[in-house]
Amino acid sequence: MLNKAVAESEIPGAVALVARHGKIVYLKAFGMADNTSSKKLNTDAIFRIASQSKAITTTAVMMLWEEGKFKLDDPISKYIPEFKNPQVLDSLYPDGKYTTKAAKREITIRDLITHTSGIGYGQIDSDSRFTKIYQDAGVTDLFTTEKITIAESVKKVSQIATAPQSGRKIHL
Repeated sequence: MLNKAVAESEIPGAVALVARHGKIVYLKAFGMADNTSSKKLNTDAIFRIASQSKAITTTAVMMLWEEGKFKLDDPISKYIPEFKNPQVLDSLYPDGKYTTKAAKREITIRDLITHTSGIGYGQIDSDSRFTKIYQDAGVTDLFTTEKITIAESVKKVSQIATAPQSGRKIHL
């Protein structure tokens, strides 16, 4: 599969590693580390990993699920009470003002790990109206220099209406 992806220029290169019972059973590099200089990719290559916090967090969540610590369809309000009785956007206007209505159901852990919670990206949202909602609520971005804790940020986010109904991917 990786040979084909490299041959068809879908990707410049990849490193595959398979481990079983704590031992590496397969490790191989495919393609180029740098196409312009024809530098071959090696198994010890260092990769920039962007936007992988979701994958890492989901892996940790699934490990806890396997241990029976929670159910995937538990409402997140069971763990973060501020998310009880969520509101969803009903109407969103060009100036960032909006109306809400009660959600059909609460956001679940499954919704969070499948990225269908309806919670937007806030400061980096592609929809300027949604960005304004986050700004008006005082939600900061991840690179803020303000003295704010994660708990404080989560409380602010919990008070913002989500995209229409959790459990669906919605782009307003």
